[in-house]
Parts: sequence; structure tokens; C-alpha cells
Amino acid sequence: MAAAITQRGGDYLLALKGNRRHWLRRANLQLADATPSIAERTETSHGRNEWRQAEIVAAAEPLMPGHRAFIRITSRRDQAKPLMRLFMASTLLSPQQALDLTRAHWQIENGLHWMLDVHLDE
Repeated sequence: MAAAITQRGGDYLLALKGNRRHWLRRANLQLADATPSIAERTETSHGRNEWRQAEIVAAAEPLMPGHRAFIRITSRRDQAKPLMRLFMASTLLSPQQALDLTRAHWQIENGLHWMLDVHLDE
């Protein structure tokens, strides 16, 4: 999929999940060894306070075609325990761009599930 996207001139931002343990390990090592670019954002919406932080480092070795960066998004709603998610990107985003794009991903995901659940009775 990454090769198809980059061959056609596109860029990707892909979540790293638990089924790719060696990729997760490499992402965590690189984020720990380098000095990442960082941005934070605090928002209040629907009665919840949310804090999010993006950390970006250039990938030393690509994991797949076009891979250029690792991204760590840490978020916390109200007083809950922080949640950390890892991503890989085909372009070196700014931390602000990473916050915007990862937030937009969940809007798409939630909209699709709402459509499936409400309109298609799944």
C-alpha cells in the first residue's frame, strides 16, 4: 500500500499497531535517541478537556517505501491516564501538522463507524 501511494505522488500517515512489534520497537528507540520536534495543544470540546502532544523524528532507516519520519502522539482527556500512539509518515511533518492530521483521522474513523452503526444496522 505504501509503495502504491508514493508511486502515484501521494503521502501517507500510518498508525503503528501492536502486530508490528519490531516496527514499534524501532520507532520507540529512535524517538528516545533523537531530539524530536515537539508541539502541544489543549482543547475543550463537548465538556472535555484534551491535551495532545506531537513528537517527530526523521527515520534513520525506512521501514517501507517512502518512509521518512516517526511520530508519537500523546493525549490525555480530563484526568485520565495519558494515551500514546505511534505513526510513520512518508514526509517529515511539522509537529503542528501531525496534531492536525492525526486528529482528522479519528474524525473520519468515527464518521464511518457512525454510518455503519446507525444507517447500515451493523
